[in-house]
Amino acid sequence: MARALSRAAPRRSLELGRARLPGAATAGDLRGAPTERSSPMRRLAVSVVVCTRNRAPLLERACRSVLDDPGGGVDWELLVVDNASTDETAALLARLATEYPERVRSVEEPVLGLARARNSGIEHCRGEIVAFLDDDAEAEPGWVEAVERLLRSSGADAVGGPVQPILGGELPEWFCGSLLQYITVWDLGDTVRDLTGPEFPRGTNMAFLRECLVEGSGFSEHLGRRGTNLLSCEETELFARLVRSGRRIVYGPQPVVRHRVPAERLRWSFLARRFFAQGVSEAILDWQLDGRAGLEAGWRRQVGYAVGVDTTSQWWSKSRNLLRRFSLVGYAFGAVRTRWILAAAKPGSADGERAMRRRSSEPQPPAGEKTSP
Repeated sequence: MARALSRAAPRRSLELGRARLPGAATAGDLRGAPTERSSPMRRLAVSVVVCTRNRAPLLERACRSVLDDPGGGVDWELLVVDNASTDETAALLARLATEYPERVRSVEEPVLGLARARNSGIEHCRGEIVAFLDDDAEAEPGWVEAVERLLRSSGADAVGGPVQPILGGELPEWFCGSLLQYITVWDLGDTVRDLTGPEFPRGTNMAFLRECLVEGSGFSEHLGRRGTNLLSCEETELFARLVRSGRRIVYGPQPVVRHRVPAERLRWSFLARRFFAQGVSEAILDWQLDGRAGLEAGWRRQVGYAVGVDTTSQWWSKSRNLLRRFSLVGYAFGAVRTRWILAAAKPGSADGERAMRRRSSEPQPPAGEKTSP
């Protein structure tokens, strides 16, 4: 990613998402104020977007972690995007809308995919700021106010904060260091700082000015969770495009969210699937950002990552080394698949978009594992 971000100017991101997102007609705050930040003292309205699929009990905890917080005087709404749930999600959303009629809204997105659901949230939200919270996460007290304050005071276009784990089991001895990022544990410390890549905010605790999402056409729907797959990088791809277009990304120690990590995600078998999917995701990401040159540079990076590791005798170190090789295999799979599908199309072309939609099947983990939409 460091290589990708240093390359030349961006293409219009219209070519990467589902379609051009709606214009500024609905981008004002919840009371209809203009979208421009005319004064650093003026509070910005916030739309909290939670995308969900078949996680009603966890969704309720996520929603109430926000609804139980007064918001510190910030004008805000909660928008839940139901991504084809078949459990009790609809009943829960109806109940929350009755309890909080001026605060809670929901929309249905029948097409499966986390990126698709997030784009639907962008289309339907009303706030000047769009803040994303996962359905298996809980916001710390003061989260909405902290999101608004960081974006407004920093003058950034997008921000993110720490993600702390709520572990569903004991963390194995070998599960440490860089492996923690694969269960979405993320913390860059107590100092506000600019992010230009390759490190970017995590999807469960990120917020944007809505106008930059509209201009950038939102998230690429070729990436991210869909059904039971473990693909990712849709937020990384968006942040990379924003940086290339001159937008500013900022990390702050506040806001903070806590993310649930079930016991099965602390097992080596899950990490093997996760590393493979990460490799596939990075191949698609490199193609979308830089085409053939991106894939070639990405392959060299992956090979170096897989072979340039420590060779100590500890068994957990050897396990991490093997996981890196799963990522390399995944990257090779993703590169071959992407180049095969788009062999006759340039990155971002209409032919390429149609081909990617026709060939949307992704490698699947064993049946029964629930993931984000």
